Amino acid sequence: MSEKLFNGDEGLYVHFPFCRQKCRYCAFYSVPGTPDELRADIDAYIDALGYEMQEFSERNPDFMPKTIYIGGGTPSLMNSRQFENLYLALDVNFTLDHVKEFTFEVNPGMMPSDAMLDMMQKKGVTRLSVGTQSFVDSELQWMGRIHNAKESIEAIDTAQLFQFGLSCDLIYSLPGQTEDDIKRSLDILIDKKVKHISAYTLIIEKGTPVGDELLNSNIPNDDEREGELFDFVSEYLRKNGYDHYEVSSFALIENDENGKPIDNRAMHNLNYWRHGNYAGFGASAYGHFPGYHTRNCADYKQYTMQLDAGTLPTATERLTLHQTVEEIVMVGLRSSEGIDTDIISRKYGINPMLGANGLFFDQLIEDGYAKRDNKRYYLTPKGFAICDFILRKLEF
Repeated sequence: MSEKLFNGDEGLYVHFPFCRQKCRYCAFYSVPGTPDELRADIDAYIDALGYEMQEFSERNPDFMPKTIYIGGGTPSLMNSRQFENLYLALDVNFTLDHVKEFTFEVNPGMMPSDAMLDMMQKKGVTRLSVGTQSFVDSELQWMGRIHNAKESIEAIDTAQLFQFGLSCDLIYSLPGQTEDDIKRSLDILIDKKVKHISAYTLIIEKGTPVGDELLNSNIPNDDEREGELFDFVSEYLRKNGYDHYEVSSFALIENDENGKPIDNRAMHNLNYWRHGNYAGFGASAYGHFPGYHTRNCADYKQYTMQLDAGTLPTATERLTLHQTVEEIVMVGLRSSEGIDTDIISRKYGINPMLGANGLFFDQLIEDGYAKRDNKRYYLTPKGFAICDFILRKLEF
């Protein structure tokens, strides 16, 4: 892995699985509790992260991340000492000179203190991803969020006061939700000039309180209505100056004082959609490298115990050439950058748009769901609305 496979464009993801309270819709691996209840476990977990990072960096000395993303869970549950220890593990094991974007997820109900935000900024954090989800209190309560709309607005104001880059999450297509309901939340994000918005339709997962409630109810799963709301969110944000650059992602279009465009897209996530390399650290974290994936065990106690014992909690999956090309197409078409079949053909000897796929895309282009510029294929905002359907129809 050391033969200059890494060039400073890689991403680094750290999973922090602890949160104050598990949301009713959440199917991700997370462990709820108060900071006091979890203090010893968090301390041990951060030590284990340091061990995993050290082992990885020794095997991969050329790895120099361009982006860092600390996600969860609720990373803002950690205190300043714990964050300093996590940062020390990063700083000791990696060259951070190339980092252009350093994102830290926060919950409005667990916002770091001003002193901690100041310290984080001095350590290089450039961007906060705030889990606002909605600005309607009844919706937040139904989702099981621990914060209210007022706290979300205060979190945005604080992030902007400290001049962090800012991304806010929004979840929509809740049962009975209307365009006007969604507009209430969108208007606050627009009025606040939030530079990046991640807007997700509600995913109904079996085994979650929301999933079990809806799946066992008489409320129909209305895919057509969900598509209408998707179109509404996309059109409304685009009309208000946002670039719909990925299925669920919107970046504010703006220029600097010299008239030069400012790129407000999420650099870390762009690396995913460009099929770039990234290392994942922590329980349940994924990594991607040329020809294979890694995945850590989804149990923080097992993760910690294995690393304490000197063994890696990591499984590796090797990819065939066709699996690699399929993956490039699947992630690439989620972004407005799309895929370049000329580059794919030269690198892997496979053109994914020959035969049935090419004919299928010709029809998508005719119907306004996709476009083609020379050898580059990409979906339109209209195509983003049915992206999952389109990806399922492709043949490899």
